[in-house]
Amino acid sequence: MYTGLSVLFTGPIGYGIGFIAGGDKWRWFFWITGAMTVVWSLIVGIFLPDNPVKAKFISERQKAIAIDRVRADQTGIENKTFKRSQMIEAFLDPKTWLMFLFNIWISIPNGGLTNFSPLIINGLGYTAQRSTLLTMPTGIMQTVASYMCNGGVFLCVKYFPTRQFRGAWVVFGCIVGMISAVFLYTLPLSNLHGRLAALYMSYFYLGPYIVALGINTANTA
Repeated sequence: MYTGLSVLFTGPIGYGIGFIAGGDKWRWFFWITGAMTVVWSLIVGIFLPDNPVKAKFISERQKAIAIDRVRADQTGIENKTFKRSQMIEAFLDPKTWLMFLFNIWISIPNGGLTNFSPLIINGLGYTAQRSTLLTMPTGIMQTVASYMCNGGVFLCVKYFPTRQFRGAWVVFGCIVGMISAVFLYTLPLSNLHGRLAALYMSYFYLGPYIVALGINTANTA
């Protein structure tokens, strides 16, 4: 369910805010999107259960089935007891550090592309107000990458149940994003459309990022 489709909302919001008179337009953006976030957090807080036992929309039999499923996965329902031995085991596991470093490194382009995409597009030669609208395809590309990479993982698990291909899909998605970033950097300044397309394709990084989030739960009970 993790996608970048929120840009399809923030793009038009930013474009509309551009028509507001005054110098503090950025404040309006944070008020509007912040209010939407707070309202949605209340909905999630009220209706999203913490665990299968608290889920009101399933029967007692279904709760038992859900609990048995997580028991088979050795993940448990909810345990707030701190165990020092588990912490030490996690810190001594190379996979923990590999995933930690991967998430740190992929968050560098994530932070830059997510927060400064309007400025990047503006630097390609488009007006500031139009740049907010031109950020919308980035969300579509993130969503496409998400479903391509995660769909690929699903199909591999389905047809090759004894093998794991999550790492391969992570590498594939990162390569697509890196190639796109190279084109963005090397294409002539006059090639506006080509550089814009390269910028959009660089958002393919979100697919491997989401697959990597699943690697943690898939490999660590």
